[in-house]
Amino acid sequence: MDEHPKVTRVELIVNAGRRAVIYNCKTVKSDLQDNGRTLKLFVEKADVVINTKELIEQQTMEKYFVGTVLKYVDEEDAKQKELDEREAEITAKENKQRKVIKRAT
Repeated sequence: MDEHPKVTRVELIVNAGRRAVIYNCKTVKSDLQDNGRTLKLFVEKADVVINTKELIEQQTMEKYFVGTVLKYVDEEDAKQKELDEREAEITAKENKQRKVIKRAT
């Protein structure tokens, strides 16, 4: 196992894109295993871990979800408003008819 005493930040780059950043590392060690086919990094006492791709995906999904919910709520509000207006029209017609009937009797 190799120690890297000066390293305070570790970045994981996948397909030319930053996948994760680990800040304020106190101890960083690396080890090659499986006949050199596996690289393991051991990071201890890190203060902040940011997985940038997942964070972006999560924010995108949250925006989509919130947008979808707000659109649904707006549509439901519009439907309810239309129903309320129709109900008010029917009630007004019924009240008018009752007045006519009362006058006739």
